[in-house]
Amino acid sequence: MKEQLRQNVEGASLSKFRYAKRDGRLLVLAVVRAPQSVGPAQVSQMQAGLRNQVDPTLDLVVRSLVGVDTSDAGYLPDFDDSRLLPQTDDVQVQQ
Repeated sequence: MKEQLRQNVEGASLSKFRYAKRDGRLLVLAVVRAPQSVGPAQVSQMQAGLRNQVDPTLDLVVRSLVGVDTSDAGYLPDFDDSRLLPQTDDVQVQQ
């Protein structure tokens, strides 16, 4: 799943996924964090890859959570903020 996402949606990361067999099909819900909503063409490409790798009866539904970490070098889908200083009170910006 992560590989299909990396290949088809720039800057996206997989937050979680769930699956179940229903009516002889493998239904997969992928919750994805991305810079913009994942479109039907991208879902179709990922679904085709997953059908080849996992199960030909797989039906993929992607739930997009819009927002991603970005630097001047581009999107950072796997940014690990645990290496930053411990969190203190959030900084409030005065207007």
